[in-house]
Amino acid sequence: MQNLMNLVYKILNRKKLKIEKLKEKILKNEENSNKTKNNQGTVKKGRILKTDKKRQHYHQKIKNLQKTIKDDKKEIRQLKNEIKEIEKNIDKIKLVFNSKTLKTSKKRFKKLEDMIDELPEPIAVFIKKLSKNFERSINHIKNKFLPNTNNLLECYIGVTLPRYLKKRYKTLHGIKKRLQLSKIRWIKRNVLP
Repeated sequence: MQNLMNLVYKILNRKKLKIEKLKEKILKNEENSNKTKNNQGTVKKGRILKTDKKRQHYHQKIKNLQKTIKDDKKEIRQLKNEIKEIEKNIDKIKLVFNSKTLKTSKKRFKKLEDMIDELPEPIAVFIKKLSKNFERSINHIKNKFLPNTNNLLECYIGVTLPRYLKKRYKTLHGIKKRLQLSKIRWIKRNVLP
């Protein structure tokens, strides 16, 4: 399940990073706008004359900077709304797996499947992929002795073994090879004198 969710989290992180960059850009533009206002010197009040090209230039520059700031703030609001919607749907998916009974879990998942057209694209893709093996994904609800995650095993391999051994266990070929070698060593130690 985590591999399926990686795409969703990747998109969320991209949106959050974009918000941070836009905030930095807004600060920079506000600073430039203030500098431009300060560089004008003594500001005359009232309408700018057509002959006063310097004031027109500064006024246009400030106006453009303020427009870009306004557009960036609007984009930040849109991104925040998209992030909220995605996080709300992630919570709904988590509720499916944290259900107490199979019936409620299936009912919640069915609701998500029914409204797949209205969901954001990464969530919709996740639900389509999950629907293929949903029954196996909720086995931990049927059998209370099954853990709902394999974190203990992952932590054991991640913490106790060095990197070169971890790589051996990542593929089926590596596991088979390791088992064969350990079987041969056991035979040499115990069967052959």
